[in-house]
Amino acid sequence: RNLKIPLLVLFIYLLWSEIAICAEDIAGMIPDAPEGWMKSEASEIYNRVNLFDYIDGGAELYLAYDFQQVAVQKYIPTNQDSIEEKSITVEIWQMNTGEDAYGVFSLDQEGEKVTIGQNGVYDAGYLRFWKNVYIVKILQILESSKEIILGLGKDIEQKMKEEGKLPLLVQQVPTDSLLPNSVCFFHKQIILNNLYPIPDQNKLNLNAQTDGALADFRVCDDHLKMLLIRYPDSVKAEEVARSLKEQN
Repeated sequence: RNLKIPLLVLFIYLLWSEIAICAEDIAGMIPDAPEGWMKSEASEIYNRVNLFDYIDGGAELYLAYDFQQVAVQKYIPTNQDSIEEKSITVEIWQMNTGEDAYGVFSLDQEGEKVTIGQNGVYDAGYLRFWKNVYIVKILQILESSKEIILGLGKDIEQKMKEEGKLPLLVQQVPTDSLLPNSVCFFHKQIILNNLYPIPDQNKLNLNAQTDGALADFRVCDDHLKMLLIRYPDSVKAEEVARSLKEQN
């Protein structure tokens, strides 16, 4: 039987946002080189002004989650040729709030569960987790040093004093028939376009003050998508609801 095109259920309602969380200095979270490894160069810090110098073409995604800064450090083995494929790259991303950190993490949750940070996952040389206002990504192109990668992740996590809370909108997603690792949290249309494009750009009036959660469900043989949107006040929510009703 052919899979049906996912249906979309939309809920609009009003809740208040959490206050932003203060963050520590990410440069101090960069780990020392493990035994048998060395830092290939000094760590680099990118902010909102020069992020495009680091990831030209993908910076918009992070900026949509109120990105603040990222620390990058590369490690190479001391007893082998330091070719690019053997190197390990550590990235510590700092968002303005724990909700936004979870939002970035929620876009890529696939992998083996590991007990590092919050919701840590590991897949083929790639470790990701979030904690408080941070997302940590550690990557080795040729997977050959899993224990080193996990060790670096644990070292970074221990320097993060507080855990973050799941966005309230995410906590309110029903769990019955929910597909694992499918809840994505976002604010702006640019993210929703990547997750589930909707015709008539931004008719939902998404912006930095709106919260959205998109989740997948399997009900019998049907694939169902649920889109939840939280607006900053009831007036804006009612305006969008009225506009959607008129268009239908």
